[in-house]
Amino acid sequence: MIADLDGDGVQDIVVGEMECAGWDFPRIDNPRVMAWIERGDAGYQQVTLAEHAGIHEMSLAPGMMDETVLFGCDETQPQKLEGMQTSVFMLRVRAD
Repeated sequence: MIADLDGDGVQDIVVGEMECAGWDFPRIDNPRVMAWIERGDAGYQQVTLAEHAGIHEMSLAPGMMDETVLFGCDETQPQKLEGMQTSVFMLRVRAD
Protein backbone atom coordinates (compact mmCIF):
# COMPACT_ATOMS: atom_id res chain seq x y z
CA MET A 1 0.00 0.00 0.00
CA ILE A 2 1.18 3.54 -0.70
CA ALA A 3 0.47 6.33 1.81
CA ASP A 4 2.12 9.44 3.24
CA LEU A 5 2.69 8.17 6.78
CA ASP A 6 4.86 11.00 8.11
CA GLY A 7 3.01 13.97 6.62
CA ASP A 8 5.91 15.22 4.50
CA GLY A 9 3.89 15.14 1.26
CA VAL A 10 5.90 12.19 -0.12
CA GLN A 11 4.39 8.73 -0.46
CA ASP A 12 5.76 5.90 1.70
CA ILE A 13 5.42 2.12 1.21
CA VAL A 14 3.52 -0.14 3.63
CA VAL A 15 3.57 -3.95 3.44
CA GLY A 16 2.41 -6.75 5.69
CA GLU A 17 3.31 -10.39 6.14
CA MET A 18 0.61 -13.05 6.12
CA GLU A 19 0.58 -15.55 8.98
CA CYS A 20 0.25 -18.32 6.40
CA ALA A 21 1.01 -17.27 2.83
CA GLY A 22 -0.40 -20.35 1.12
CA TRP A 23 -0.70 -24.09 1.28
CA ASP A 24 2.97 -24.75 0.57
CA PHE A 25 4.56 -22.00 2.65
CA PRO A 26 5.50 -22.27 6.32
CA ARG A 27 3.61 -20.36 8.99
CA ILE A 28 5.15 -17.05 10.13
CA ASP A 29 5.03 -17.00 13.92
CA ASN A 30 5.35 -13.22 14.25
CA PRO A 31 3.92 -11.56 11.11
CA ARG A 32 4.64 -7.83 10.90
CA VAL A 33 3.33 -4.70 9.27
CA MET A 34 6.30 -2.70 7.98
CA ALA A 35 6.81 0.63 6.29
CA TRP A 36 9.55 2.09 4.18
CA ILE A 37 9.55 5.83 4.91
CA GLU A 38 10.97 7.96 2.09
CA ARG A 39 13.86 10.10 3.36
CA GLY A 40 14.86 12.02 0.23
CA ASP A 41 18.48 11.55 -0.83
CA ALA A 42 18.99 9.13 2.07
CA GLY A 43 16.59 6.64 0.45
CA TYR A 44 14.09 4.74 2.56
CA GLN A 45 14.06 3.95 6.28
CA GLN A 46 12.45 0.61 7.21
CA VAL A 47 10.27 0.66 10.33
CA THR A 48 8.05 -1.96 11.95
CA LEU A 49 4.56 -0.57 12.56
CA ALA A 50 3.09 -3.68 14.26
CA GLU A 51 4.01 -7.21 15.26
CA HIS A 52 1.71 -10.24 15.54
CA ALA A 53 -0.51 -8.62 12.89
CA GLY A 54 -0.85 -10.95 9.92
CA ILE A 55 -2.11 -9.26 6.76
CA HIS A 56 -4.12 -10.66 3.88
CA GLU A 57 -5.94 -7.42 3.02
CA MET A 58 -4.99 -3.86 4.05
CA SER A 59 -6.30 -0.40 3.20
CA LEU A 60 -6.51 3.21 4.39
CA ALA A 61 -9.51 4.47 6.33
CA PRO A 62 -10.87 7.49 4.42
CA GLY A 63 -11.53 10.96 5.75
CA MET A 64 -9.04 11.27 8.60
CA MET A 65 -7.69 14.80 9.15
CA ASP A 66 -4.42 14.68 11.10
CA GLU A 67 -3.63 10.99 11.06
CA THR A 68 -3.35 8.02 8.75
CA VAL A 69 -5.40 5.01 9.80
CA LEU A 70 -4.55 1.61 8.35
CA PHE A 71 -6.83 -1.37 8.79
CA GLY A 72 -6.43 -4.95 7.74
CA CYS A 73 -7.09 -8.59 8.45
CA ASP A 74 -5.49 -11.97 7.92
CA GLU A 75 -7.25 -14.97 6.49
CA THR A 76 -8.03 -18.10 8.47
CA GLN A 77 -6.83 -21.55 7.40
CA PRO A 78 -7.71 -23.80 10.37
CA GLN A 79 -7.91 -26.79 8.03
CA LYS A 80 -4.16 -26.40 7.46
CA LEU A 81 -2.91 -24.98 10.76
CA GLU A 82 -4.62 -25.93 13.98
CA GLY A 83 -5.46 -22.97 16.18
CA MET A 84 -5.17 -20.36 13.41
CA GLN A 85 -7.75 -17.60 13.85
CA THR A 86 -8.79 -14.61 11.79
CA SER A 87 -7.17 -11.40 13.01
CA VAL A 88 -8.36 -7.85 12.38
CA PHE A 89 -6.39 -4.74 13.27
CA MET A 90 -6.36 -0.96 13.02
CA LEU A 91 -3.21 1.17 13.25
CA ARG A 92 -3.15 4.92 13.75
CA VAL A 93 -0.07 6.68 12.42
CA ARG A 94 0.08 10.36 13.37
CA ALA A 95 1.80 12.77 11.01
CA ASP A 96 4.54 14.85 12.65
